[in-house]
Amino acid sequence: MSAPSSPHQQPTREQILRERDRLLASKVFSLSKRQSRFLEYITNEALDGRADRLKEFNIGVEAFDRDESFDSRVNSLVRVEAGRLRSKL
Repeated sequence: MSAPSSPHQQPTREQILRERDRLLASKVFSLSKRQSRFLEYITNEALDGRADRLKEFNIGVEAFDRDESFDSRVNSLVRVEAGRLRSKL
C-alpha cells in the first residue's frame, strides 16, 4: 500500500505537461496560435530550469518571432499577451 500523497506535493513534469496539453486542446487556446505558443514557451522554459530567462525580450524573440531589434520598452506585445494569457487561464 502506498502512502497517501501530501496536499502540498508538487506536480510532476508529466502532470504539468498533461494539464498544459489539455488547456492547449481547449477551444479557447486552439483558436489562438499566439497564446498557445506563449503558454508552450513559458511552460517549457520553466520546466527545463530556465525560468530566469522568462524576460520580455526573450519571449518576444523566441515565442513571438520578433527580431533582435525587439525593444520591450517600446513594444508592449509581451505585456499585452501576458494579460490575455492570464485572462484565459
